[in-house]
Amino acid sequence: MEVTKEQSMISRINAVAQNERKNVGKQKEVPQPNQPNTKTKDTETKDTEEKQEVLKVQVTKATEYFVDPEKIYNISSNVRGLALILNNEEFPSKEDYKTRTGSQVDVVNLGDLFQQLGFSVVTQQNLTRNNTLKYLIDFASHPAHASADMMVFCMSTHGGEKGKLMSSDCLEIDIEADILRMFTNENCPDLREKPKFFIFQACQGQDSDYGVPIRGMEQIICHTDASSMGMTGAPPSCPLRDPTWEDMLIAYATLPGFVSYRDHVRGTWFIESLCKVLMERSCDTNLRDMLDEVARKLKKYQAENGAKQSFKYDVIHFYKKVFFHPGLSSQPI
Repeated sequence: MEVTKEQSMISRINAVAQNERKNVGKQKEVPQPNQPNTKTKDTETKDTEEKQEVLKVQVTKATEYFVDPEKIYNISSNVRGLALILNNEEFPSKEDYKTRTGSQVDVVNLGDLFQQLGFSVVTQQNLTRNNTLKYLIDFASHPAHASADMMVFCMSTHGGEKGKLMSSDCLEIDIEADILRMFTNENCPDLREKPKFFIFQACQGQDSDYGVPIRGMEQIICHTDASSMGMTGAPPSCPLRDPTWEDMLIAYATLPGFVSYRDHVRGTWFIESLCKVLMERSCDTNLRDMLDEVARKLKKYQAENGAKQSFKYDVIHFYKKVFFHPGLSSQPI
């Protein structure tokens, strides 16, 4: 795909996003939460207990660069990189995988967020498994990665257990084998030594977390080991190498085995929390610290039946900090 074609695609996406934003804003009432149904995989569709307006993303601009080549990834190009958003909302098997009403709010919020953070945003919706894997191959080999500082990948869909996501034709996609592996140093050399941020909004099982009572308050509602070899110990015939898996940060909306929650008007708890923190704190806070703040914010959510949600993030040889520097076009010399 040529960059010029992608830019026109982005323009069309932004136009659609604006229309969706207007339509979402007209909805005043939060529908009643759906009750958990252990016979289906639609347990992500429960609502929050609060009635608030839909989040409007407005990123606070940075005023200075944070620079340390040893400890901070270089994020300074005019276009930070590509941000891909994959969203599956419609599924043919309505009994097992119901329509993910409210997911378009997440698409709009994520698109607004990463566009304001300096990324070129591309959105794809309701892809079959075959088309998802084909698109991933094209995206991982996109020439824009060569001049980019980092990459963002978001996928929002129904999920299963053991790291599985559902395509729009109800077939499994393995997070590690089908997605993460596409962006290793071996398979995606243009992103070598560059941070890769993955966001997965999906259930990872059927269990619900009903939390524990707050202390002091009444309940109101509801391998093998190997010897180390330093630089001086390596044989002359063995050149120094980088790991194949590197520079990855993977955020999961919920824990293995548990459901995640989605409000029909405001979108998912996790994406709303993520967008709110990143838009407010990206100006002066690094990504991992912001994810810790997301956890604190997500802790405040509770469904009417008392259900809670915890998220987690994993790092794979992610040894530097990421500052997005929103609003700063290029690093000063």
